[in-house]
Amino acid sequence: MKPPQERTCCVRPLHRSSADQPLRNGVPLAGCQRESGTRCICDTGSRGDDAPTVNDASDVDGQPARTVSDAPVARSACHLIGWSVSLLAASAAASPCPGGRFLVQKEDVVSGRPAASARAVVIAPSALTLEGLCGPGPAKLHGTARRTHVTATWRSCGDFHGKARLEGRIGDACNVLHGRFVVPKAGIRTDFVATRSRCGDGVLDVGNGEICDDGNRIDGDGCNADCTPSRCGDRIIEPGEQCDDGNTRDGDGCSHACRSEFCGDGIQQPNEECDDGNFVFGDGCSNCRLPRCGNGFREGVEQCDGTDLGAYGCQNFDADGGLLACKPNCTFDLSGCQFCGNGRREGTERCDGADVGGETCASQGYPEGGVLGCQNHCISFDTRGCFICGNGVKEGREECDFNDFGGQGACDAPGERGGHLACTADCRVSRAPCWVCGNGRLDPGEYCDRGARNGEPDFGCSTGCQSLCGDGFLASDEECDDGNRQDGDGCSRFCGNEHSYAGGGNEPYDQCFMQWNVEGVTPAARVACRDGDAACDRGTDAGACTFLYFLSFNDAFVVLPGPSPPACYNAKIATVALTGASIDGPAALATDDVDHFLAMVAHVLERAGSTVTRDDGTTTLTVDPPNGHLGVCASSMLTVPVDGERVLEVVVTDAATAAVDRDRITFACHP
Repeated sequence: MKPPQERTCCVRPLHRSSADQPLRNGVPLAGCQRESGTRCICDTGSRGDDAPTVNDASDVDGQPARTVSDAPVARSACHLIGWSVSLLAASAAASPCPGGRFLVQKEDVVSGRPAASARAVVIAPSALTLEGLCGPGPAKLHGTARRTHVTATWRSCGDFHGKARLEGRIGDACNVLHGRFVVPKAGIRTDFVATRSRCGDGVLDVGNGEICDDGNRIDGDGCNADCTPSRCGDRIIEPGEQCDDGNTRDGDGCSHACRSEFCGDGIQQPNEECDDGNFVFGDGCSNCRLPRCGNGFREGVEQCDGTDLGAYGCQNFDADGGLLACKPNCTFDLSGCQFCGNGRREGTERCDGADVGGETCASQGYPEGGVLGCQNHCISFDTRGCFICGNGVKEGREECDFNDFGGQGACDAPGERGGHLACTADCRVSRAPCWVCGNGRLDPGEYCDRGARNGEPDFGCSTGCQSLCGDGFLASDEECDDGNRQDGDGCSRFCGNEHSYAGGGNEPYDQCFMQWNVEGVTPAARVACRDGDAACDRGTDAGACTFLYFLSFNDAFVVLPGPSPPACYNAKIATVALTGASIDGPAALATDDVDHFLAMVAHVLERAGSTVTRDDGTTTLTVDPPNGHLGVCASSMLTVPVDGERVLEVVVTDAATAAVDRDRITFACHP
């Protein structure tokens, strides 16, 4: 009958069971049945809640037999055993370890004594063979991959009489078999340990196809990774071998004895014409080739052969350099040698005489040109014949170089009245500095130059760059033009308003340095106008008079050639400033009138060629460079309320003499 499925079987351990209940290690609980010819087994020392494990059993002859596994089994309390030993499985659903070849280590599986060679246990899914002893016998494997139990029985085994049994456990990742071999009638009961046979485990397993096993999977140490002996021709270079190309044929670079084949080893190979066992050239066998022109070795009467020049070079033929070569007929080729001085570029020469290889001064960094030469060593060019713009010497195709115009530096072309030529950065002549009427620049001897506008009436400059004063047309730089050049009629011969008031002060320059005129009144230290009087009031607002006044520096507006200039001709105006009552007190000018005055002065002086700046926070104008132009004239307006007065006080300094002209005019407005 089947054993009852109770969770526990044993409650206390015993040393040995009674005769009528032959259990060894445990007392079964009630309900653990026993059938004829069977025994009920419990775990050694198992308790009521323990998971039973196979710990001991009685063998087929009634003698105690040790178990070989501690693997957990199903929780049935009792198990029936007969003539075959049944090993328990850990899980019915788990797969057991596969079979294979296992080699018994260290001892003989029969005698238990050390063995000279390992015996193999071959486990198949339903048969087990103990090689050299027991043929295939029925076997069972059950359990899990963690612990698989195996049993096998033989009715006869080798020379033994009676039945034989092998039971065991496969563990350690299915690599180790702990087993016991039992032959009852022969009194054999041997425990053993066997490991799964693998190449490289150090145990020779001929049955597994191993010819050697040195305990590793390394090629070339006498036993290769596939457990076959190292040998010549196995593609593994081993000690004593110079090469191993996987075969034992000669003539392929590695001989049948795994020795390197090379020219000079005294053994003629299929690709050698000869092999005299040395590397001596010219002895009838050079580089394993028979003597002939073209084999790359100088032999016999050959001057050379290929690149074998016999230590000769171009220098051996009085050449200056170059590369010596060999002709196909094994004679020297001197075409690559260079002979400097023969006028022909050869070898590594850059040039030779006039042969500069198509190079020019321009290609050597001299765009101006010239004649490129060659230095006497034929290695570099001679650039002394090339032109260099900027070295101060006019040469080659240069028109000039710095100040060197070849003796022709004066401006003497038609229409030029003087000046000096200039030389550009690329050594070309520039006539821009020449004095030419119509260039828009005021040159010496010219009164004016309006460029393309010269000769037009509204621009007051003739085609000869002289004033058109007296033509009756008021030009932009004329104060007046009454159609004549006579003084004393209100418009001077210079087309400037005739200013009759010098401003007072009696300074040395008082008569010409700075002069004044006020329209509609007689100029004096104090002028007056009635509100609304069109002769002197230029404004339209009631309650104030707007005066138009004129200021002239250096006496006249223009100076024409011929008459002597006025006494202040050399005056240099350095500063112009509003001072005193003009900027402070009850008669001070309005802010707009101050700004208008300063802007007017700056405008006319800048037209005369100076730069005028207003000093920060002041009413002073600085003129740079100081202006000495004659007849610089301008006009502006100022407004005076009815019954009021305004003071215009101006100070002008001369840079040339440090003289000062201080003028003051008071403007009054009456109802």
